[in-house]
Amino acid sequence: MLFEDRIDGGKALAAELPPLTSDAPWLVLTIARSGIPVGCSLAKELRLPVDILFAARIPLIGQPHLGAGAITITGDKLYNRQLLNSYGLKESHFFSYETEVLDSLKKLAREIRGSILPPLVTGKNILLTDDGISSGYTMLVALRCARKHGAKRVIVAVPVSSFAGYKLVDSECDDFVAIRICSDPTFTIEAYYNSSIDTERMLECVRIVRKEGIAAF
Repeated sequence: MLFEDRIDGGKALAAELPPLTSDAPWLVLTIARSGIPVGCSLAKELRLPVDILFAARIPLIGQPHLGAGAITITGDKLYNRQLLNSYGLKESHFFSYETEVLDSLKKLAREIRGSILPPLVTGKNILLTDDGISSGYTMLVALRCARKHGAKRVIVAVPVSSFAGYKLVDSECDDFVAIRICSDPTFTIEAYYNSSIDTERMLECVRIVRKEGIAAF
């Protein structure tokens, strides 16, 4: 355990960030669902606006605990081709899975953000965050989504990351910040938090940033 909870992780992460240049406005963009407390806490510490990008893994056929790739609410997707090849699978095999994940992301977005429209990132510098990085595919597809929609600089900042996830993401972001990068093959994000994600606590984080006027949604 490294952090008491995701809010604590966001506070600790804020202290690890390098000085942010001011060539363009900064936005904390946090990946839902588990990244919301981290992003809201980070935004509060830095007094920056925060928005939410809804993204999730696409489960592997027959092994739903594994991720075949990831997809954002905008429909941007990224597959682990090496994993698919090892199982003799193609992206076309996952169409129904993609639809199911997208439907759940849209439902969650309406509940939490009040809209399924993508965050406004054009011309902004982005602090892209989550509670951690495991395989890296969710973070990478989120990063590419932000670039596609006009983001300028993108700094990926997380409390914890696997080494494999770091290597996958680092080459495509402008900077990568993590308090802990772990090379242990048994790495799990949950192991670094003393408490699990509580839905009501997550919604309370959203209410707080709205009340404080830093919610960009």
